Amino acid sequence: MVARSWGALLLFLALTWTGIEVAGQDEKFSGYATAYTWPGEKNSQFAGGFNACQFGRLSPYFETYFAALNVKQFDMSLCGRCAAVRGTGPRATGKIVVVKIVDACATCAFGDLDFTTRGSNDITGYSYDHQPIEWWWTSCDNPVPPRWPYFDVAGGMQIVAEARSRGYNVNLAMMEADLTLTGGVIPYPAVAAQVAQGSAAQAIAQAQAARAAANAAANRARQLQTAAAAAWAKVARLQAAANAINGTAQPQAKKAAIDAANAAQTSPEPASPAAAAPASPPGAKSPQSTAQPALTAEPTPSAAQPAAAAQPPTLPSAPAVAADDARGPAAPAASQARAGGSLDLQPRGLVLAPPQGVQGQVAAASLPGTQQALPDGVPVAPGQPQAQQQGQDGAGQQ
Repeated sequence: MVARSWGALLLFLALTWTGIEVAGQDEKFSGYATAYTWPGEKNSQFAGGFNACQFGRLSPYFETYFAALNVKQFDMSLCGRCAAVRGTGPRATGKIVVVKIVDACATCAFGDLDFTTRGSNDITGYSYDHQPIEWWWTSCDNPVPPRWPYFDVAGGMQIVAEARSRGYNVNLAMMEADLTLTGGVIPYPAVAAQVAQGSAAQAIAQAQAARAAANAAANRARQLQTAAAAAWAKVARLQAAANAINGTAQPQAKKAAIDAANAAQTSPEPASPAAAAPASPPGAKSPQSTAQPALTAEPTPSAAQPAAAAQPPTLPSAPAVAADDARGPAAPAASQARAGGSLDLQPRGLVLAPPQGVQGQVAAASLPGTQQALPDGVPVAPGQPQAQQQGQDGAGQQ
């Protein structure tokens, strides 16, 4: 009977314990891990002030591995509870690390946890970065330190630099400290000189980076200066070429203009026939009246006009002969030339020789009566004053 009672009790306890663990495993959360402080420092202004759960000094293990729960899940009833956390990122260690909830994280999202630099490093492989995790609630009894041998120095130095900028005396040894190995003693820098040395090294590194940036900027400026000098040299060459072209073209254009002006001044303007002829005194005869008429060859009768060629020349009328006599020696010649007579050139004037058989007609054309003598000695029959006046007017016009 007693054996059966003990067996039932053991079975009940086994089922109860299994159910709790299963229930705990079913209650998993996923989020991201970050680091907000270093081991042993959960109550400083750097960590956000005194922890929300108002915990004092904890065991060396939980002074190294504690966490702040996101405010969306945080409740004061959860203070002191422990969570088993495993990293799921590319550099996750594969270790399951138990941490104690001691604070609330105001900037964390649902499922997120905020660790110490050592705790974040031993879970995710990063001591300061934002890495994915999964976690569930677990017992706080007998946690085992993960003893991960590697530490993310770059992330630890970020915390060091930030803390020193706010006046904290920290170094990298404090960031990677495992207080389970030191008995809970925080490895503060021995003297302030070490902090000063670390700050100086950091300042030197920043100065070197600034110097490298300045050298790069100076090299770039020199390149731009060289390019600008080359551009100015090209402009100067082009200006010199333009000046040379102007210096060659301007004298040539000036000389051409001067030559054109000189030529315009020296060359006489062409005179019109009316302006070139000298004015004749009143009563003087025109040179054209005494000029010898030009000889023109008699046109040869063509075969198409035989009748016109066979007709005898037409004699001028008596008034026309009187007009020609009034115009002087050259006038009868011109009239005779129009009548078709031949010319006999003499040193002083022309003498008409009428064709054969025409003399009788010329004599018959003359009227008997008193004759008047003109200045040229040409006899004109009386009763012809109109012909005489027309001859004088024609001579004056010529």
